[in-house]
Amino acid sequence: MSYPPPGGAYPQQGYPAPPPPVYGAPPPAQVYVQQAPPQSDGKSSGFLGGCLATLCCCFLCEECCCD
Repeated sequence: MSYPPPGGAYPQQGYPAPPPPVYGAPPPAQVYVQQAPPQSDGKSSGFLGGCLATLCCCFLCEECCCD
């Protein structure tokens, strides 16, 4: 018996080769849109306005209620 076997190649062993990769169009890119903050209508003065109102209220309470 000769080595390698006659016929040129060894028999295939194990799992078959995977199919070649399929090249196509890349998936579409995701686009993120950042929304602008809501417009203030002027009625709310925010954090600073709340702090000023609290200070004024405390001042008035101390002037009026405390002897």
